[in-house]
Amino acid sequence: RPEHPRTPRPVVVNTWEAVTFDHDLARLLALAEAAAEVGAERFVLDDGWFGARRDDRAGLGDWVVSPDVWPDGLWPLVDRVRSLGMDFGLWVEPEMVNPDSDLARAHPDWILAGAGGRPLGPARHQQVLDL
Repeated sequence: RPEHPRTPRPVVVNTWEAVTFDHDLARLLALAEAAAEVGAERFVLDDGWFGARRDDRAGLGDWVVSPDVWPDGLWPLVDRVRSLGMDFGLWVEPEMVNPDSDLARAHPDWILAGAGGRPLGPARHQQVLDL
């Protein structure tokens, strides 16, 4: 389509398969360095950086950096990734929420409802937000 110029897509390294929910700065810095060495252009920090998200059962929807996992915030990782010449990306899934999340507890009316007004799901410990 003419409104979408054809530009080469960047080579992306996504952290999910390497670390899943086990976010450790030293391990992620080593991964970023290895990614840069093989020519990656973008480094994406996947699930587990936010809220109480230590597995797939809680915290989805609480899009605030976890001080328990990231006591200095994400900047040490972001700065290193950028210094290696890569873009930094951050994974989000804005349409989904865990029932065990601050967002779902504060706004149960934001969860997609079916016939009769009852919330749908959950499936895979997730519900869909009515965006």
